[in-house]
Amino acid sequence: MSIQFAEPPAGGGDIVSQRVASIHGRRQRYAAVGGAKTAALALAPHRASDMAPPYPIFSYDLSDFLGESGRPSKPPKPVGWRYLLVENDHFTEAADLAQDPAGGGLRFVALDRGPTVTKVTEAMNTAEKYAKQNPQETFELRGLQVPALYLNALWLKAKDDRHDLFIPLMSVAGLVENRVYSSQDLWKSLAPAAQKVKDFDSRPRTSAK
Repeated sequence: MSIQFAEPPAGGGDIVSQRVASIHGRRQRYAAVGGAKTAALALAPHRASDMAPPYPIFSYDLSDFLGESGRPSKPPKPVGWRYLLVENDHFTEAADLAQDPAGGGLRFVALDRGPTVTKVTEAMNTAEKYAKQNPQETFELRGLQVPALYLNALWLKAKDDRHDLFIPLMSVAGLVENRVYSSQDLWKSLAPAAQKVKDFDSRPRTSAK
């Protein structure tokens, strides 16, 4: 299996480079004032060459899983891009850009150097191991979110939707983190979880007396 990347959005790398440089500049100023306690915050600015190829993020709404089939009723919405910053051959930070679903511009929304980077790194390592075992397959790397169910996963998009694979970044809705799931198994876990959330949200509310 080979893992391919979608064509990155025009200007996305420049937005990330500028915002990350600004954030790192502030960290360096804080480190200069705070001494050893804040020295760990001082990081060198990243350039476009310090980034791995970005991958697009897609998102489902809760209602997309409530049809009779148990499968999503429509394709997920494109919501942004994730850029992984590299230092000494390791991912150190994840920079996220939000995208207008109607095809508008990009805006910087987050820079994470904590658990998200670790989870994404582990999931990508799992994808690479799968790739070595299945050299005949080709996938495009994406991210998938279902915010109402707290799902974040790497999405290995196949040419045929039935052969898509997913690697959850965290255990949720009966799914185990860093394990490879077929689309059928993913929907099988998410559909009942979505129904439970809907049923909970639909319960009659009583006013406090």
